[in-house]
Formats: sequence, structure tokens, C-alpha cells
Amino acid sequence: MVEQVSTESMDDSTAGITAGSVDSVRNRSILKTGLRLYDGETVGVAGCLGEPDLDELRSRAKKALGNVPFKWALNGGLVRHREVPGGDNGSVLTEAEAIVSSLSGEFPDILVSGKLMFGKSHRALSGEGLDLSFCFRGYNLSLTFKRRDSSAIIDGFIGSGGTNWDRGQVIKEIRREFLAFLNPVAPPASGVHNVVFIETGTALSQTLGDLNGLRFATGSSLLKDRLNQRVFSSDLALLQFADEREGTPFFDAEGTVTPAEGVPLVKDGVFIQPFTDIRTANTYGLPLTGAAAVQYDGVPSLGYPDVRVKPSDRTLAELLDGGPAICVSVTAGGDFTPTGGFGAPVQLAYLMDASGNPVGRLPECSISSTVWKMLGDDFVGVSSDPFYPSSDQKAMVMRMAVEFQGGSKAERGA
Repeated sequence: MVEQVSTESMDDSTAGITAGSVDSVRNRSILKTGLRLYDGETVGVAGCLGEPDLDELRSRAKKALGNVPFKWALNGGLVRHREVPGGDNGSVLTEAEAIVSSLSGEFPDILVSGKLMFGKSHRALSGEGLDLSFCFRGYNLSLTFKRRDSSAIIDGFIGSGGTNWDRGQVIKEIRREFLAFLNPVAPPASGVHNVVFIETGTALSQTLGDLNGLRFATGSSLLKDRLNQRVFSSDLALLQFADEREGTPFFDAEGTVTPAEGVPLVKDGVFIQPFTDIRTANTYGLPLTGAAAVQYDGVPSLGYPDVRVKPSDRTLAELLDGGPAICVSVTAGGDFTPTGGFGAPVQLAYLMDASGNPVGRLPECSISSTVWKMLGDDFVGVSSDPFYPSSDQKAMVMRMAVEFQGGSKAERGA
């Protein structure tokens, strides 16, 4: 019988912001414990919130044995502890009020809502010679904004997160966006343009699904017959990544460690491997990448790890190569087709100058392409310099068809 104990503790303070005013502060402390027993054929699990009684958890986990098959060897024999240093971020109330005061003073026509959180988390996994822990201290700022006279619920989003809170830098980044937001500009002609994504989830969602080891092995992935083939741009590298700046531990729910350099899934445009957990890797004969996720009282299963595009050695200005670009800020309602086609309405976009700075708000538009073009011949790259230095967020650039309602057409290559 093998026993594993996982714990996760979170202590944080959050200031709530509504319509330009700080209206609440919440402090919380949460401890979650999960105990898993493996008898060589099945796994039994029990979990609790608060201080655990391990004997009681062990008894419940024994009773649960026999229901969930698990016959594979577990990770063991590894001791590693990591603490990400974070500065003293100060009082969350003081900092939130300072942010609101600064933005309201300079931009009285914009209302901001959201929250600022300062916190500390600790995750650990032990058992069968395994002793892993990760401690993180950091912050997260998540804001929505709208013009006072806007009929919309929100006009846009902006956020930041990391280890060391820098109020001056965060305000500088928000100020840059608000100045562009308040400056409506005429759109370029509809056609193919450089399109910039700061939040890459929309552009990469199809590929992340296709890199799922279970989907790959069962034939529902677009990459099902493309292993060890070049399918994307030779400039594209996708890594399964443990982002310590955002509090992602270096190990997964089963104790598989992600190396500091990441696990290559796509290298030089070649599909190397999908991401997997122990069950998926052993069932289908795939390499183990360490992508297991779990609720505190559940059985680990294949989750969705952090997958990042490896930055290029070029800055955003160099990627744009002297031309303007369209930065996608808010897009909702778009999707990929079963064959990889993509289309989405863009509710908020900015015109960028050749240096990569947003200079004005564009009218609503639509973007379209295919996953093969977006990450293939039309993939330009990910910037080496951060677009948001406070959270080290890079910019991803690709060529896409952009259509503005009522706008004139431009030839491909504009």
C-alpha cells in the first residue's frame, strides 16, 4: 500500500473595487488536505478542509479502494523544496485606494471595478520517498473598466500579477491603455494585418486542446497523425511550463516535476509530444510530461497545464518591422471549426504604432484565419520584451484577416 498526502494552504487579503471606489476588504485562510491510498490495482481518496485528522482520512480512503482503477507506478524518491521570494507588498487597502485615486483623478470619465489581492500559498506532496513543496507570495490585480456614459456593462479588461507589487509601474501600464482607449481612431482598410495578442488563450485554445494526450491518443485531435512532423512555423516552440511568477508549482498533482526550461511539445514547428499524466502516458504508450491536476478530495487526472509559446530573440518593435498593428484586447463569441478554421468578433482593439505602443481605439471588427496559418506561415513571433513589465507578459504577433464594418478592402500583405 502506498500513501500520498497533498496539502494546499492559501492566505490572502483582497480589496474589492466597485465603480471607482474601494468598498470591501476580505481576509481568508484556507487549508485543503487530500490523502490517497494505492493498493497496486486501485486508488482510494479522502479529503478535508481545515486541520486534518490523518487517521480519519486514511480510514475513509481505505473504504474507497476498489472503485477507481490505478495500476501504475508512482513517482518517488525525490526531495525538492522551492520558495519564490516575494517582497512585502504592504496594505492591500492602502494600495487599492491609491490605484483608484490615481486613476479617478486623471481619468474621471472611466469607472473601474474589480479586485486587488495580496497573498501567500503553499503546496506540498509527500509519500513513498516523495517530498515536494512550493511556496509563493504575490499579488493579482484584475480590473474591468467602462466609460461613465457607456451603455455596456463593461468596455474592457486590464490586469497584472506576479511576485512583487509595483504600484507605479502598474499605473503606468493602465494609463497607457486608458489614453489609447479614450482616443478613437479611423481603422485601416480591411485586409490582412499584423494582429497582436497579449492574452494568448483565444489564439491558442484549439492547439491546447489538440495537445491533450487523451484526445491525441483517441483520435479526436487535429494532430492525431502528425507526430514528429513539422506542422507549424519553424519559429514556433510550445512548452509545457511551470510559471513560478504566477504561482504555478514545479510539480503536478502526481509529483512529476517540470524542468525549469519547460517540456517541449512543439519544437521548431515539429509536433514532439502531447501533454500527459501517469494514466494517459501508460495507457497509450506516450511520454510522461506531468500534466495531472486534482481537487483536494479527488483522484488525479489529466488537466491542462500552462503551455507557452517560447519568446523569440526579437522585440515587439522588431517583430512589427516598421509597420502598425492591431492589438486585440476584448474578444468574445469566437471559435474554431472542427477542421481548424477560426473566426471571432473583436469588441475592443487598439491601433499600435511601429514601436508597439497602443495609440488609439479602433471600431469593432472581426478577425479570421485557420490554426494552420496562425501558427504556420502567418506566425510572426512572440516578443522578447514584455508588453506589461509588471507581470512579464509578452506579445504574440501573427498575420490575420481583419474586417471593419463598412471599411474598404486592402490587399493581402498590407
